Amino acid sequence: MNVSHCTFAMLALMGGNVVTNDTCAAESQKEFVWSGHAPGSTDDRPAGKPEFIIHLPPKEDFNGTAVVICPGGGYGGLMMSYEGHDIARWLNGHGVAGIVLRYRVSPYRHPAPLLDGQRTMRIVRSRAKELGIDPKRIGMMGFSAGGHLAATVGTHFDSGIPQAKDPTDRVSCRPDFLVLIYPVISMGPKSHGVGLI
Repeated sequence: MNVSHCTFAMLALMGGNVVTNDTCAAESQKEFVWSGHAPGSTDDRPAGKPEFIIHLPPKEDFNGTAVVICPGGGYGGLMMSYEGHDIARWLNGHGVAGIVLRYRVSPYRHPAPLLDGQRTMRIVRSRAKELGIDPKRIGMMGFSAGGHLAATVGTHFDSGIPQAKDPTDRVSCRPDFLVLIYPVISMGPKSHGVGLI
């Protein structure tokens, strides 16, 4: 499958329309994933305070679809530019919101990245109306280790925690679709080495 076929396949999956011009994003905003300490965080340094950056397309082009983007980096770092913000801007050019997640990486281990991904899905869905997003068209995309994280969120979800004190935690963290790009999904002898996660 060549690049143009991949582009059309992704747009079809997300229900978008093909836009040939490189439309600039209308706005972007940064927010912390957790208010106060993130579960399991040991300090207030940036590494322990995950955040996400919302890139919204111009209102006239927005089709209501959103994608939470998980950059790769082997759970030791994050490729925030070409596997994050550049992808968000590309999605914006196709009328799709791109939400770049800076999840916790080393020295943090599982389940910290999973909790960050689940919480981000809940936040985006809980604020869908405010952001102009269709709450049934919120997906997750990931590259390499970020693909592993997206696949993990996509297979370890719930429909919300009814007894949670925080209303956001009562919202589903299930992605409506996944886009996994060279994901880490096997630790067998012919795949990624053991010890990555």
